[in-house]
Amino acid sequence: MKPAFKKIQNLIRNRLSLILLVIALAIFYLLLFTVIWLKKNYANITIEEILVTMNGPIGGANSEYFISFILKVILPALLCLAGTLLLFYAPLKKRLYIELKIFRKYTLINLFPFKMKILPVSLLLIVGYCMLFSNFENTYHVSTYISNHMQESKFIENEYVAPENVDLVFPEEKRNLIWIVMESAESSNQDQANGGVFDINYTPEMTELAKNNISFSQSDQLQGAVVSPFSAGTISGLVTQNAGIPYIENKKSKEFLPGVTTLDDLLDANGYRTYFMCGSDFDFGARKSFFMQHGCQDYTDLFTARADGKIPSDYKVWWGFEDAKLYTYAQEKLLEFSAEDQPFALTLLTVDTHATGGYVCQLCGNTYEKDYANVWNCASRQVDEFVSWIQEQDFYENTTVIITGDHVSMDASFYPATPAGSGIAGVRRVYNAFIHSAVDTNAMKNRRFTTLDFFPTAVASMGIQIPGERLGLGTNLFSGVETLAEQYGYDYLFENLSKRSNYYYDVFINNIREASD
Repeated sequence: MKPAFKKIQNLIRNRLSLILLVIALAIFYLLLFTVIWLKKNYANITIEEILVTMNGPIGGANSEYFISFILKVILPALLCLAGTLLLFYAPLKKRLYIELKIFRKYTLINLFPFKMKILPVSLLLIVGYCMLFSNFENTYHVSTYISNHMQESKFIENEYVAPENVDLVFPEEKRNLIWIVMESAESSNQDQANGGVFDINYTPEMTELAKNNISFSQSDQLQGAVVSPFSAGTISGLVTQNAGIPYIENKKSKEFLPGVTTLDDLLDANGYRTYFMCGSDFDFGARKSFFMQHGCQDYTDLFTARADGKIPSDYKVWWGFEDAKLYTYAQEKLLEFSAEDQPFALTLLTVDTHATGGYVCQLCGNTYEKDYANVWNCASRQVDEFVSWIQEQDFYENTTVIITGDHVSMDASFYPATPAGSGIAGVRRVYNAFIHSAVDTNAMKNRRFTTLDFFPTAVASMGIQIPGERLGLGTNLFSGVETLAEQYGYDYLFENLSKRSNYYYDVFINNIREASD
């Protein structure tokens, strides 16, 4: 009995060892191909942004991302796993391994007994995991994220200016606002002569809009805003620009940052009609929760467009419907709003220029070799035509138009690599143009500012006076008052925004107002 029992015991041990090894191999290959996939599809995004996106609703995302993940991550991971098992242990019939005849003559692998075979595979896995983590660390700075999360900073608590506590002064005749948030719009799409990174200007119309109006820049050229921490995704970018705070977390609660006051909150409380329009699922990334719980009264998205009969019930291209339709529907809404005796604030979020590659609509040409270049060229023409249409309308006389990107593009294959030693601000910056602003400024160029500053700057562009020129963590750029980036420098600012803030959780998320005293 003892030899038989020992044989069974060894068999169980061998099988258990094999199972554990298979699990380790599966995890390794999944991580390997996930890192490769992330670097291609989510470049210029931090680990914080990835976690924020995963933490929010992902329904309504472009199905191509899911298909791409299956084809480029899961499938190759399974194939590599199967190939490794075949090389070392297959076929598994009467015993745990049988030598593969094709390798017997050329390798030493099949000369080792089972237990010795585990050793080289384990060593390979250890080396592989180390290289994988190193690659992931260099791209997404995981250790920095963990380190920052373990340290508390009172920077937000000390610098945050609660908008509800500021006595804003609205003009006697309240000014309308049209804010066009262009997906991934950045100044880098221009030629180098205008502050971009290319030899060709892919967005000439957007360049002219910036030149002929007010566009804040890091230099004498047209170089826009630096993306602040926790602001490199769409929902986080929208939160940053509308509330002047980074979007660190929301804990999946039904209330979206209940302790925060946003632009739409302010306008809604002052008699504005507030509206949001996008060509995708408004609920993706919790955008709907954010806007509808913070002053936005109504919206148009993929599903309302279907319900209203504007598009067929099964219509969907890219993320929903193309920007050309969005601009048409926006024109209809603007004519509707302008016929009413009420100031309005309309926010548009485009989607055709989303990474990777963008959506080539029927208006796009094929001037350039890369699709993304053609998509940006098309997007530039479309937004210019939309602005021109607005300028021809009677309501334009009392309307401010703002164009910003939500963040810089995540398309790693389109943009040149960031030069070494370029610093924390990098060379990729968010596009901005303030058109027909109620106020002017001589402080446009050679500024140090982030997307946090767009919130009070948008408020000021409507002719609303801001005592102290600060809202949230942003500074009114029209005023010339130092931004937090100018006051502290990018390194110090980014380091402290990235650290844990108990004030953020207590006041913004849990709405515990006593914490602010």
